[in-house]
Amino acid sequence: HAPTRTMLAAFGIARASRLACGSGYRIASTARLFQTDSLALSSGSEAGSTDAGSSRVPSTVVRGTYAGVNVAYAVTHGDAQRGYPAMTVAEMCDALDARYKQKVVPAERHMMQVIDKVKSAEDATMAARAVATFHASKTFLAASDDRWGLGGIVEGSLISTEKPGKRGGLHPNSLLMFVEKSFSAGNAAAAVSAAAKHHVMGFKVTREACDLLLAKCETATQAITVYELWRSIGGANAIEEGFATQVVSAAARVGDIDAAKRWMKTFQASGVEVDTRGMDLTEEETETIDEGTADETHTVEQETEEEEVKK
Repeated sequence: HAPTRTMLAAFGIARASRLACGSGYRIASTARLFQTDSLALSSGSEAGSTDAGSSRVPSTVVRGTYAGVNVAYAVTHGDAQRGYPAMTVAEMCDALDARYKQKVVPAERHMMQVIDKVKSAEDATMAARAVATFHASKTFLAASDDRWGLGGIVEGSLISTEKPGKRGGLHPNSLLMFVEKSFSAGNAAAAVSAAAKHHVMGFKVTREACDLLLAKCETATQAITVYELWRSIGGANAIEEGFATQVVSAAARVGDIDAAKRWMKTFQASGVEVDTRGMDLTEEETETIDEGTADETHTVEQETEEEEVKK
C-alpha cells in the first residue's frame, strides 16, 4: 500500500500545481489586460517615453473645419505639461528645436499644433519652416540607423521601435489647415509656396487644397502656379471643366482680365470648356477727353491778362 499512497500523493501534488498555475495565469492575464486598457488611454504618447504617470492620462482632441473638411489633432498630457498649448508659434518652434538637439523626435500632432497657432504673416513663415524641418528629420531617420532614442537596451538586446519616417507623412488635411491659416494671417505667398513645395514640406496635395488656393489666391501668378501644380500631380486628364473654370475665374477675380481671356482660349483650344457665368471679363475702357488744339486752349490766367490789357 505504501507505493499506492506515494502515487496518490504525487497525483495530488501535480493536480495542486496545475490549479496553482492556472490561477496564477488568470491573475497575470487580468493584469495585462488592465495595463493595456490604461495605456490605450494615451494614444498620443510619444515613442520612447517611459513616463508611466502621463501615459494613463487621456489626450485632448482639438477639432476644426477647414474648407468644409474636419481636421483633428491630439494634445497629450505630456504636451500640456510642457506648456505647448499656451505657447506662441515662435515659442513652440524654439521648444521643438530643443527636442531635436536632445534627439527627441516631435510627432505629427506637434506640427498641427504649430499650424493652428498661426495668427500673423510671420507666424505662417515660421510654421512653414517648422514643418519642413520635421519632414527633413523624418527623412533622415528613415534613411539611417540612428534611432534618436526610439530604442532601448534591455538585458543586452536592442528593442527596435519603428522609425518615424515609416509612419507616413503629414495627414492630407494638414495642408488645408495650413493654407487657410496662412490666408487668414495675410500670407498668401506662404500658402501657395507650401503647396508648390509639398515635396519639401511633406504635405500631400489634394484637389480640395487646390480649390481653396484658387478661391483665395491674390494674383494671377499664384493662380497659374496652382494650375501647374495640379497638372503635374494628376496629369492632363486632371484638368477638366470645373478646374479650368476655377483657374480662369481666379484670374478674373484678381483683376487680370487679359490673363483670364488668354487662359480661357488655351483651355478651349485643348478641348476643355470654361463656364464664364458669373465672371466679369470686360476690361475697363479709358475715356479720352478732347482738350482741343493748342491754339484753342486758354488758361484762366491768360484770359485775365487779356482783359486787363483791353482796359
